[in-house]
Amino acid sequence: MDTTPATTPTSRACANNDVAILAWNPGGPIANCLGFCVQRVDVNTGTTTTLPSWVGFAGDRDSLPKMLPDGRTQRTQKTTDIWPIQKFIWRDVEAKAGGTYRYVITAMIKDGGNSLIKGSWTSTTNTVTLNPVVSDNIACYFNRGILSTQALTEVIPLVKNKQGQLVRDPGALRKHLTQSGDPMRSELGGALIAALQIPIARAEATGGSCYAALYELNDPDLVPVLKTPAMNLILSEAGVADDTNRSSRADLHANGHLHSMQDRFMPKGHIGHNKFVVCVDPRGTPEAVLTGSTNWTFTGTCGQSNNAILIQDAGLAAVYKDYWDRILQDTPVANTQPTPKGSLSLGPQKAGFRATNAKTPQDFAIDGSTVRVWFSPNASVYEKTSTSPKSAVDIDDVEALIAGAQQGIVFLAFEPGTPSIVDAIAKAKQANAALFVRGAATSGTVATGFNTNLYHRDTNTPDLVVTATEIRDDFDYWTNELLTLGFAVIHDKICVIDPFSDNCVVVVGSHNLGLRASTNNDENLLIIRGHKALAAAYATHVMDVYDHYRWRFQLQKNPKDPNVAFAGLDPTAAWQQKYFTVAGEPTEEVKFWI
Repeated sequence: MDTTPATTPTSRACANNDVAILAWNPGGPIANCLGFCVQRVDVNTGTTTTLPSWVGFAGDRDSLPKMLPDGRTQRTQKTTDIWPIQKFIWRDVEAKAGGTYRYVITAMIKDGGNSLIKGSWTSTTNTVTLNPVVSDNIACYFNRGILSTQALTEVIPLVKNKQGQLVRDPGALRKHLTQSGDPMRSELGGALIAALQIPIARAEATGGSCYAALYELNDPDLVPVLKTPAMNLILSEAGVADDTNRSSRADLHANGHLHSMQDRFMPKGHIGHNKFVVCVDPRGTPEAVLTGSTNWTFTGTCGQSNNAILIQDAGLAAVYKDYWDRILQDTPVANTQPTPKGSLSLGPQKAGFRATNAKTPQDFAIDGSTVRVWFSPNASVYEKTSTSPKSAVDIDDVEALIAGAQQGIVFLAFEPGTPSIVDAIAKAKQANAALFVRGAATSGTVATGFNTNLYHRDTNTPDLVVTATEIRDDFDYWTNELLTLGFAVIHDKICVIDPFSDNCVVVVGSHNLGLRASTNNDENLLIIRGHKALAAAYATHVMDVYDHYRWRFQLQKNPKDPNVAFAGLDPTAAWQQKYFTVAGEPTEEVKFWI
């Protein structure tokens, strides 16, 4: 018999341009519940689809992955009314871009025999649309990247590396990612590739112009669109040898026909890390800006996890245009090769440029939210000495917001260094044991390539002093996943605070969210407060990436025994225990999403 708790059931759906995440809270454990059936209702057509599931009950041989002779992996798919979901959070990875949906979640109950029937507990979510536009003047875009899809195992062959290990062939993957129009490239890049071209297409269509500051550039679809008289480009160098940009730089100088192009080379340890484009109307008035984490490379658009945000606002665009002008003024005319290591007087990022960046920024009211932008570098040079700055104005601003978090913080970062927002989040967790924290950060090391740390609170010791490298719990084996494909890194720079509250905060931009970025790099950092739809879209992306890493590490942990990773569904209702306290209260994760 289905014993449904008295608490009113609640559920929520969140979405961005790529994926929908669902969460539900029945108020307490449900007797005899073996999981949940989730159905997607297409609001436009009225069609109801039961979502698929790939994990069956323990002992069900159909649910085990099958390794084919050529190395490809094959898994059986059934629906969630047969293989129910034993979680309270789920992703709908098959929802179509542009679709408008709501979801019906229903408890699946074990009857007197061994059959599953639908119980009386059910909940219908709010309606969501998989669309980048979150309000009249703001749109955000996310790609999938190679980390986010198991489909690669169907098309990328296995080869032996130098250590004799079987790995997916990076050469074969590179061919897919570098070929314009390749179906895999289009799938992994999603809406992001087209989104980066929006300001340029708009300027060409209206007779306006664009002002771009880019760091890395070699994407086969993006380099050609820069070859327009509407484009004014500042291109920094990618590393000491400028390997990533060398071919594109030479091509644009010789064949680009841009309105203007300026190289910006930096001293060692300093990078021109911006990736923004300002759109200016035919009268010369700035009107929109596109920024985010995405480098204009095939790895940036299709390999790494990345995002972009497009904001239409004359005031904000004018501030970005002013920053672009100041970067140009700060760049020596003869800046045609990397400057020598040593005094910054030999290269850009001079004192006056830094001082202007450090001034208190203006806030802009856009679509009911408050948008603030910081530019870097805004402090004296950081060289790991006792006299180096211990803080910077932009990071101080973000850390103050982190300290005030009430519900939760989710984040993604690439090489934030230390000190960074990870330290600030750890302190916030210490101060508020009930704070929900999830995040992932990729760091690069010479010895091992890219590692990914997954950050998670410890339920059993909530007052644990959390370090900057991991937030441990029963699942601390998720940490430090070694990626076998070098492109597959988290390159996002995102921090979302209290996404479902009126005081929500979204931090995005090119900034790596650490002190070194504020002191040594050209960067831009947006702090957007009070935009709940934007916060939900970014939180969806963070948790999508986080859950992919969590699952992949579980598979990697038992590479020779898929039965361990695919242990199967619990044939009893005991699976619910980890989602509720002894008193029957939902855990902080369930509370956070509802």
